[in-house]
Amino acid sequence: MASTQDHEAVLDELVKQAQNDIVPRMVSDLQQQEVALIGNLKNLTTGAVNLHAEKMWSGSFFQKYKDVIPSGVTIGFSILANIQDGIKEAVVYSGRSKTGLQCGWLVAWSNPRDINAKKVYVECGPIAKYNNIIWENIESELNKSSSNSSHSDASTQTSIHARILSMDHPVKSDSDGITIASFN
Repeated sequence: MASTQDHEAVLDELVKQAQNDIVPRMVSDLQQQEVALIGNLKNLTTGAVNLHAEKMWSGSFFQKYKDVIPSGVTIGFSILANIQDGIKEAVVYSGRSKTGLQCGWLVAWSNPRDINAKKVYVECGPIAKYNNIIWENIESELNKSSSNSSHSDASTQTSIHARILSMDHPVKSDSDGITIASFN
């Protein structure tokens, strides 16, 4: 498994890439009183991962993430919402671990109006864990989480790391955010 410093470096690079790729296209489309979230998901597994499940509690896509993320590829996405409602969503990708087991990687994020309350939650493990997701439980875990989240599953030898933070240069609102995650 890679070191914590390696995971931090990957997440830092994803932040830079997200800001450079998506922000210029969003600026003209944002309305007053909207909050934006841009994000990147990076597949560091040995094979492709496929969209398995998703839940949007609040917000709508400006640019949706892809159904398939090939190995070694980073994909971008962006979400907009009324600033009063904020953004809250979760996604699960499935694929094979390096040992050949069918696995799932879940990342959930919340970008509310309160810029100090941004949260991200991650987990991974056997795909059976994600066949009948109880989204209320995921939302509860997200609400208890913080702006950084990491999880490793020993049984599948998988891991996931994510971070959510405020933009250095917000698009429209001080509540705008960036979320990034890497699947291992």
